[in-house]
Amino acid sequence: MGASGWLVITPVQDSLAQGLQMAKREVFTSGQFQDSFGIVANPERAIAELYAIDLPPDLPAADREDILRSIQEEQEPRRAAINRYMTATDIDQRIEALRMATGFEGTHSVIDIPTVEQLSPVPEIELMARFDCAMPDLEAARCHGPELGSLVQSRGSAVWFEVQNDCEARFWVIVGVSGD
Repeated sequence: MGASGWLVITPVQDSLAQGLQMAKREVFTSGQFQDSFGIVANPERAIAELYAIDLPPDLPAADREDILRSIQEEQEPRRAAINRYMTATDIDQRIEALRMATGFEGTHSVIDIPTVEQLSPVPEIELMARFDCAMPDLEAARCHGPELGSLVQSRGSAVWFEVQNDCEARFWVIVGVSGD
C-alpha cells in the first residue's frame, strides 16, 4: 500500500500523553484509519486469512512444512494481537491491540503512534518558516500542517505543535507518516 501522511487535531489536555490518547480515540471511533486486514469488521476472518496461502502443488512436502511453519511463527504475534482485540474490554485496549495487529503496515493514522515518547515538537524555526509565527491559527495548520510530515524521523513517530483558533481555544496538531 505504501506510506501515507496524516494529520489529527485534538484539544489541548493536561498532558501531551492525554492529548495523544484522545486523538487515538477520536480516530478509532470515527473510523478514520485504514484496516487493511479487516480486523475491525471481521476479526475471525482476519485470523483465518493470516494462514491462507497457495503453495505450488509440486512443492516437496518437507519444503511445504517448513514454509507453513515459518508463516505460522511469523503470524503468531499478529494472531495474538487480533485475539486481544476481540477480547478487549475498553477502547484503549482495542486501539492498542489494533496497532499491534496491523504491524508495520499500520493504520495510516495516529493509532500507529505507540506512546508520547514517539512525538517530537516541531522546532520553532520550522513553524516560523511555514507560518510566519510560533503558534499558527487552526486554519493555517489544517492547510499547511501536512507539509510538516517531512520532519517525521521514522514510521511510528510524529511531530506536534500547538495552534489557536479565533476563540482562543488551543489545540495540538499531530502530523505523522505511517504504512509499509
